[in-house]
Amino acid sequence: MINQTVITHLEWLWSIFDIKLLSFIAAGFTIYFGTQKLTQKISVSYHITSCRLYETRITNLILANKRDNTITFSKIYIKINEQSRGSLVDLKKPIILKAYETIDVDVPLYTTLSVRRDNVEISFTDNITFYLLTTSGKLIECETEVSGHIETEYPIITKNILTLRGVLLTNKMSYVFFYVKNGKELHCILDWAYMIHVDNPFNGNVFENFTPEILKDILIKDGYHNQFEQYILYKVNENLSCTRIFSKESVSKHSSNMTLQRGTSL
Repeated sequence: MINQTVITHLEWLWSIFDIKLLSFIAAGFTIYFGTQKLTQKISVSYHITSCRLYETRITNLILANKRDNTITFSKIYIKINEQSRGSLVDLKKPIILKAYETIDVDVPLYTTLSVRRDNVEISFTDNITFYLLTTSGKLIECETEVSGHIETEYPIITKNILTLRGVLLTNKMSYVFFYVKNGKELHCILDWAYMIHVDNPFNGNVFENFTPEILKDILIKDGYHNQFEQYILYKVNENLSCTRIFSKESVSKHSSNMTLQRGTSL
């Protein structure tokens, strides 16, 4: 038979162990919830796309707040391959990311990314890190495939945005054709293979041979000259400056002169 004194000692030891265990569990929960409240952890995933008119680029970011606190940020920075960094998204109005919330942030179109005068091309194999700049001035590194700290010695990436009458320009474009139909201004873009993009008013989707003179003939012979209230053709140069080639007025004047010349020769 177990001695009553032994039983009493066992009960005393168990009560001490039980109290310590409960205290340990309680401390663990306190540390866990304190960490959730006081620390910041943002994960980010992103989508890369490429097309004939624009460089390979990041179209949107999925930001997920992994902590029990709210973060308000006004900029998103990008760092590529531990070599260069710069602002990718400049928000006109700060975004509030609530506790455990996930949001989708669109990345505005840009002409190019560049470091000094050299273009930076994003590829699917790049190591990319993102940072959020909070309204209080704190820089938060997001969890992506690459870890590290953003530093001032990294060359600065410049985001270039060049437009023509609201159309974003890239070096994949050769011509931009604006036209007005039924009072609405539209445009189509020709890439370097003379494929037609955006608002295509013509019968085909590509010009096998293209020159401004060929387009003039098409406009007149196929009746587009009379259909459009106005039109202008611009050439996109290598430095992304644009040269006005012709307009409806100049084509009309040229056609009138040609008619007069034929009448005179007759």
